[in-house]
Amino acid sequence: MAGLYGRNLRRLRAAFPVKVREELRGEVGGCVPLGDHELEDLLVRVVHQIEVRATCPVNGDADLYRCWVVVRDRVLKCEDVAEAVADLTRQPVFQESLTQALADRLRAKVKTVGRHTAGNVLTTVICEPKGGAKPCD
Repeated sequence: MAGLYGRNLRRLRAAFPVKVREELRGEVGGCVPLGDHELEDLLVRVVHQIEVRATCPVNGDADLYRCWVVVRDRVLKCEDVAEAVADLTRQPVFQESLTQALADRLRAKVKTVGRHTAGNVLTTVICEPKGGAKPCD
């Protein structure tokens, strides 16, 4: 388990220029029961990771992205992340537009990574919500 934790922590630190607290252990993303914690008392950073399947608007190819959604000091349900991805990928969409739309809708920092042009181009897009919403720092 320590090896898996270490690899995930290194990937998180490489993916986002933020300090990841040592208290965040285990798999990245997913749903965590809140137990007795009050929502207002949360001092956490949550990273949801999801695989996104979309359609390229240029040539109709299937695009596959790895996507990270980061929020701080609030709960963002994994179901909300999955629903936003499903809604925003119903039609062909550019990776940049998808990433910004997810950031705006979820009020979170969002990173997508995917390959294009028969896998020859690796593209990384990082967006924060427009309109002054405070995502993760």
